[in-house]
Order: sequence, then C-alpha cells, then structure tokens
Amino acid sequence: METHVDVLIIEHSHGINVYACRNEEIAKHELYEYVQENWDSWLPDIPMPSNSDKMVYMYFDYAQNQEWYLLDTYPIIGSESI
Repeated sequence: METHVDVLIIEHSHGINVYACRNEEIAKHELYEYVQENWDSWLPDIPMPSNSDKMVYMYFDYAQNQEWYLLDTYPIIGSESI
C-alpha cells in the first residue's frame, strides 16, 4: 500500500493544475510536458534547452510571479493500519 503521494501544483493565468502522482518521476514528467507545451507563450525566441531541469528553471524564472509550481511529497492519511 502506498503511504505517500507526490503532488504537483502549477498555477497559471487560466487557473491551477493539480496532479497527485504515484512517484516523483511521474510528477516531473507532467511538469516537463507542461513547460514544453507552453514554452512559446513566454520564450518564443529562445530555443528550449534539451536538459529538462534547465528548461523548467528557465521557464518559471522568466514567468516570475505570473506562473509558479510546487512539487512535494505528502503522506496519504489513513494509509497506515488503524
């Protein structure tokens, strides 16, 4: 039984996307996909880096306070035997 969940939250001009993921790898994949899909809206004249972590850093650094994300691990309440 899973005892933790990795949660990714992305806030942007159209609302908030929340992903509850089985592991950090899946959450990062969702984050990378989001940035790839939206890159041209913030950085149309800058080539997208091939390094995924650098791509995410550049995107949200440029977007500054208009878009942000949080990726963290949280316990699943009630996952332990009661």
